[in-house]
Amino acid sequence: MNRLKLWSNYALVYLMWVVSLGLWVLFMLISRNTLAGLLDTFYLNGTFRRMKVAELIDLTYMFIIAAVGIVFMILVEYYFRRGVEKGDLIKRIGWVVGTLILFIFLCDITLALLIGFSQIIWWRWPVLLIELTAGFGLIWLAIKGPSLTRPWQKKNFD
Repeated sequence: MNRLKLWSNYALVYLMWVVSLGLWVLFMLISRNTLAGLLDTFYLNGTFRRMKVAELIDLTYMFIIAAVGIVFMILVEYYFRRGVEKGDLIKRIGWVVGTLILFIFLCDITLALLIGFSQIIWWRWPVLLIELTAGFGLIWLAIKGPSLTRPWQKKNFD
């Protein structure tokens, strides 16, 4: 029975790793749109040279954010696996997924500010609200949530 629980915890690790990967890709796409909106609002004047510089900034940003994403996913997988060993996997999932959702919310709200609140499609408001509550809710779960330490996971090195 203990082995089944251990395997189910590792299955949860890799399921949540895939969810974290999906959230990171979503963050990459939304943050790229936000960067394009910021460049369009504050940098471009319609000149050819500035448009080429903006394209370079966009490509450099995507390269850097993709490289950071690869390193982040390796660290998240290790962080989740250590959570199984220490018995605090749920808290670790809350920290990672909640933080990613809050990053997505920050990009979404910045894009909404750039567009103007009166121009936002009606269904974006519930999406923003869900992102905000889910992000803070998961981080609250990570801070105040239960610890799932199991007796067979405790190791005595005496």
